[in-house]
Amino acid sequence: MKKHFRVQNSICVCKRVIALLLAIVAIAAIVPHSILADDNNAKICVTSANIRNQPGTSGTQVIATLPLNMRVCAMEVVNLSADPSGHLSWCKISFSWNGQAMTGYIVNEFLQKDAPASSDPDFEVAISGFPESYKPYLRTLHASHPSWTFTPVNVDFDYNTLVDLESIVGVSLISNSVNDSWKSTEPGAYNWYTDEFVVYDGSSWVNANKEVVRYYVDPRNYLNENACFAFLNLAYDASTQNADSVTAILRGSFMEGKTIININDQSVSYVDAFMDAANASHANPLFLATKVLQEVSASGSGSTSGTYSALPGYYNFYNIGAYSSSDPIAKALQFAKNGTSDAARNQTLLFPWFTPYRAVVGGGIYIADQYINKGQNTIYSMKFNVYPNDSTQFAKHQYMTNIQGVTSEATRMRKAYANAGILDTALSFSIPVYQNMAETTSLPTMTGSPNQVLASITVEGYNLTPSFDFLNVKDYSLVVPSDVTSVRISATTVNRNATVSGVGDIVLHDGMNDIPLVVTAQ
Repeated sequence: MKKHFRVQNSICVCKRVIALLLAIVAIAAIVPHSILADDNNAKICVTSANIRNQPGTSGTQVIATLPLNMRVCAMEVVNLSADPSGHLSWCKISFSWNGQAMTGYIVNEFLQKDAPASSDPDFEVAISGFPESYKPYLRTLHASHPSWTFTPVNVDFDYNTLVDLESIVGVSLISNSVNDSWKSTEPGAYNWYTDEFVVYDGSSWVNANKEVVRYYVDPRNYLNENACFAFLNLAYDASTQNADSVTAILRGSFMEGKTIININDQSVSYVDAFMDAANASHANPLFLATKVLQEVSASGSGSTSGTYSALPGYYNFYNIGAYSSSDPIAKALQFAKNGTSDAARNQTLLFPWFTPYRAVVGGGIYIADQYINKGQNTIYSMKFNVYPNDSTQFAKHQYMTNIQGVTSEATRMRKAYANAGILDTALSFSIPVYQNMAETTSLPTMTGSPNQVLASITVEGYNLTPSFDFLNVKDYSLVVPSDVTSVRISATTVNRNATVSGVGDIVLHDGMNDIPLVVTAQ
């Protein structure tokens, strides 16, 4: 008798099961600590930290790897006399991981421990308008910088609504070089059958995963020594924001020590240009200088060279108008050439920007006019427009698409203030507070590609019925003679890191043979 067998393609038969299992794993990895216990008095302050069963690295085992900003309960500190890692101080911690209560040891410097609530009663009153989940971070900042003030700004929109809006394809981008688990696989953002993420800006900017967006939208994830400058008021304060502080920012950049020609044909420094921009726009000159470095890098770019082939002779230091496209620099320089549709306004903004000075000063005025003076007066709110003067502009009219841009720009600002010696002046931070926030958020675990699609199934010497198709939702089958005792099945995956089980030389018996192929994503 003839032998029949079916090859069960996991795309159609097992995919539903696998997809469900992967979803469970992803949820566990993304929110391993969804409940903030009252005794959690510290947080992880590095990108990821290994937790060991005993202090030290010699002869110990890693029992968990915790992400940045995860909150834990810090207990006693153990000091070692020697360790191969060089880390001698270890802290015992307890934490919740994948639903389990665990205890282990972490390098002590990888923890940021909360300042005690009773350290400054007046400060406790000052932060009483913040939710409890904000206060541990604010207390720690206050302990280091008692001159700083923090003001809650209540947002009248639901936190999850904002996450949804910021996760729309094209709104929040991330470098294609990051781990695949941080990139969006929503329709329009990823092609499952070619394993390609859709590039939305330049040559390498793709859409961020929704959980990555959720993390970067959460204000609490910026309440640390560096990133808190995301909430610094961007208005000009002549008492602290001076030429010396701008000089400190430009140190090491393509603008350091260079002179340019102002609108009166006088030779001035870039520092002078930024101070002129501050006086004309009433915007923080340290912010303006930092914004340029964020946009074009310390080495400059085609936007600042004046020799970009698409439009030579024009400059756009802030990349204004460089909307997501295959050539955003060309768009920025087109804006520098044409300006706005308002001729009178163009004169105030020094259009066209055919010199670096015009681009620095005119661009600074434009940013202040379009963003800072319209309520988007922090780095955070320039990216996430969460309290606009016009409610229809909520999560619209946003300066940048880079989801990680707020963090890097804020870190630059903090460094600039430190280098200028004005870090501990009386700085004011406006911090948004949302409705219906989770207790904590964390970045997804870097698990790699979720793609489990098969690229091919072949049986050596035979043709499947029907022919293989990505979109086939049925099993494949064929009939072989009764004297055939085995067949060789091969299968390939779209993503090279996925694996297939059930392939190889398969022994057959008389009658129907069911052969399941199971695909496991990276």
